[in-house]
Amino acid sequence: MNRHDRFPSRRVRPAESGGTGFQPVVSVFRHIIFAFCLILLTLTASAQTDSDLLFAPWNTKTFLELRSEALFANPGRIDGKSSDRFWQLSSQGRVRLDNSHEINPSLGFNWFHLDTGSNDPRIPRQLDDTSVAFATPIGSADGWFAGILAGLGYAGDNAFANHRAYYGLGQFYVGRQLHPNEDLLIILDYNGNRAFFPDIPLPGVAYHRKFSDNLDVVVGFPDSSVRWKPIDALTLRADISMFSSVDLEARYRVAKGLDLFAGLIDQEQPFYVDGESRTHRLFFEQYRAQVGVAWEPLPGFQFQATTGYLFGRQFSQGFNDFDASKIANLSDEPFVALSLELKF
Repeated sequence: MNRHDRFPSRRVRPAESGGTGFQPVVSVFRHIIFAFCLILLTLTASAQTDSDLLFAPWNTKTFLELRSEALFANPGRIDGKSSDRFWQLSSQGRVRLDNSHEINPSLGFNWFHLDTGSNDPRIPRQLDDTSVAFATPIGSADGWFAGILAGLGYAGDNAFANHRAYYGLGQFYVGRQLHPNEDLLIILDYNGNRAFFPDIPLPGVAYHRKFSDNLDVVVGFPDSSVRWKPIDALTLRADISMFSSVDLEARYRVAKGLDLFAGLIDQEQPFYVDGESRTHRLFFEQYRAQVGVAWEPLPGFQFQATTGYLFGRQFSQGFNDFDASKIANLSDEPFVALSLELKF
């Protein structure tokens, strides 16, 4: 989900029951039970667990979004030692628990699995980062609204067996619509597996301005983004996070339901490794240059095939990304990836 999508195109209005003060959200217990059942049944799709969970706009009738990708790369070498294989799986999704308002309670998840096939004892052969979160608006007053997010994650080797690898997620939001095409969002964010300062809550702010149907901009800290359509068939997008990543893409609409795209992604993933203290996390980083095709044969069903090159790949160790020490280089390698996106 792109960062500019955190702001609905319509007026931001949380679920509310009337009155002028902050109003509690109506209970959605039975929907939560239903959502958990859906997630248990979709094992490859474990939900979105950042502010997009609450603020990314939904299609009118959509209540479930899932996106999964499998990436396979040439095994290559880790510090000169041959690797048996290299592949990664990722999945994210969210379930809307109510659809009566523009911003509604939602349940989300993220799952990332990395199989390095490493023969180097310093690098685990398998690493996972899985998280689940619940977000909801909590009320509004005098044009402002407030919301919260709470979640739990696991990032490490020995899936769910390393007690040091569990981490918490928490966010508090305050925002308002400044003008019909302008919004402001203020966030206090805690992420126990953030690449930078995972041990403390950090403030964030985002100012959104929709200049036209062809230009949409978010300027903020730590995340900013821009989406520009210089012509109807071409969309240029840039998402930049000061703490973790850069995601650039150009997408061209060839025909209805058929897109060609090219992009560059800076991927960084921290993990807690069994036997190491929480101040010695393992960081995996790589750059991904890619081209691909996206096909949507039916509304809400999109298939995507991608090929490209992985480079600038390394493992490092430390508490924060900026003070981590490199411990291993991975060879640059070609890759192919397949993904599926469902909305219904």
